[in-house]
Amino acid sequence: MRIVALLTILLWPACLWAEYAATEILVIPWGDGPDELRIEEPYTDGIEITPDSAADALFPSGGPHWGFVDVEENVYFISKDLHYLKGFHNNGKAFVDAAVDTSDYEASVIKYCPTRMFVDSAGFIYVFFIHGYPSIFNSNGDFVSILDPPGDEPYPHDIVSLDFYNFDEELNIHSYKGDFIFQNGNFTKGGYRDWKASDGYYYWGNRYDTSTFRFIKFKTYAYIDTYYVKVDRKIGVGALMGIDLNDNYYMRYSESKDDFPLDILVLDRNFKEKDHFRLLPERDNMYLWNVHNATFLRGDGNVYQFLCEDDGMHVIRWGKE
Repeated sequence: MRIVALLTILLWPACLWAEYAATEILVIPWGDGPDELRIEEPYTDGIEITPDSAADALFPSGGPHWGFVDVEENVYFISKDLHYLKGFHNNGKAFVDAAVDTSDYEASVIKYCPTRMFVDSAGFIYVFFIHGYPSIFNSNGDFVSILDPPGDEPYPHDIVSLDFYNFDEELNIHSYKGDFIFQNGNFTKGGYRDWKASDGYYYWGNRYDTSTFRFIKFKTYAYIDTYYVKVDRKIGVGALMGIDLNDNYYMRYSESKDDFPLDILVLDRNFKEKDHFRLLPERDNMYLWNVHNATFLRGDGNVYQFLCEDDGMHVIRWGKE
């Protein structure tokens, strides 16, 4: 066990806050057009939905639910009701427009709410669901196949989840057939379900107490070490959102337990603070239509924020100036 103290002053220097700056790279309007994102009001049958209720989970809207940004800053969205999978160039023009719930699927594919999506360097789009096989689409949005881990099926339909997507295009997959790593088109037995650093170790991080983050280090399921990182700020909720290709650790957290406002704390490979910034606030009336992963980390260290506004989906890049 190791304790790492971050010695900082109460009033943060301007350089810590100004290191990362927000740039709006794209605004996608709401609507039914080819270059728009569609939103449908949820069916509530007279039930009043408020931000304090769980009704939005029971009656999902047809808005974007999960987003992804590839290395060329093309942006992809899949809707919560599975009616569409859309991809947009960074100039706002759609180049993928597919209906997910079509007969292109094999009958064995069970689809519920999507839980993860990513796009590999070849342009293939992988979509994971709460139940059912992950689905693979090509760069045109055409259904290609399901992602089926090897082994005998103990259930009529294997249930597979993507726990982590690391930036060397390694997928950590958890299923009833066991845990697997999927990389370069091949399955390897034994998934890690944690973020991978360049040293070959895997790290899991979360809030330990109101002023401490905890990181647990693994190798092939074997526990290696635990690091406790103290910070001069209050932590209500928080977790590790990813490790970039330079082994910087990105903690997404909130001072309150309401997940708002959200801050990003960047630590180097020695768990020393490098940067800190606060994400742009979300509109209160957009909670039903918000993207499930409101922030997304790329391997180059850029953080992308999907921000729902009245005029459309704003895609914000947080990067170093």
